[in-house]
Amino acid sequence: MVLLYVLDVFEILEIKGNSIKTFIHYGSVLTTPVILLYNLFVYKSSSWNSKIGITSIILVLSFSIVLSQRGFLGYLFSISSWNTQMILYEHKHYSFKQVEFQMQDVGALGYNKRYVKVTYITKWLMITEIIDPKQHFGAEWIEVNEDANELNIVY
Repeated sequence: MVLLYVLDVFEILEIKGNSIKTFIHYGSVLTTPVILLYNLFVYKSSSWNSKIGITSIILVLSFSIVLSQRGFLGYLFSISSWNTQMILYEHKHYSFKQVEFQMQDVGALGYNKRYVKVTYITKWLMITEIIDPKQHFGAEWIEVNEDANELNIVY
């Protein structure tokens, strides 16, 4: 859970699906102090203590870095996952690679929008690269223009 949290926070790997992403973020942030306190005062195994301590330190440092870069509200808004609104291109040979228009719901502030080249690792994990939508993608990409509308926005 901590590994997924760190990869998602630093946008190396993105989690698709609000319930999974929320569980990983809140679970990691809220359980770390509890586990640290439990290991300091109740459980006294040195090998287990060092593993949990290192994991907790990594989590606390990554959370602190993100808070210093984005602020608290920026962090809360980043917990919301990006949803595919339109699939623009698909790769000819690799069906797990796509160019998508995505939106992120940020509550009363509206929506964040982006165009990305997506490589799906699983249905819920993806690697993204922000792109210019006007760029030419080459012969290995097929134009699809398929409406996904994962946010269920009425146009």
